[in-house]
Amino acid sequence: MEHLIQFSCRKCNNVLEDYTISFYRVLLLNYIMKYRSRTEIAATILESVRGGTTKTKIMYKAYLSYTQIKEYLKFLLDKGLMEYEPGSSIYRITEKGIQFLRAYEEITNLVNKDVEVQPNEKIISL
Repeated sequence: MEHLIQFSCRKCNNVLEDYTISFYRVLLLNYIMKYRSRTEIAATILESVRGGTTKTKIMYKAYLSYTQIKEYLKFLLDKGLMEYEPGSSIYRITEKGIQFLRAYEEITNLVNKDVEVQPNEKIISL
């Protein structure tokens, strides 16, 4: 059973992204999102800003509330892992942030070495 889920911006009524997700994937996603580490959340945010994006889109991609995203963005900006462009309200990953993601992915691969992953699917957490 497949469902279309739309994320939209309340202020401008624009559809941000469309997803077709099976019911079981939604259940799995809910389980995974409850038990994420701060490091995993930081990596998710950095991954979402690779091409440059706004705070709203980061919130949707990382499944965080406005209060949570403010805390994480401040931390990542203070540590130099990402940067903010005030004129365009865009967040971008820095070279240091890319290094963090590489290290995070390497550690995740070591820890999850025996876990079977489907092609084109990332391991989010165990």
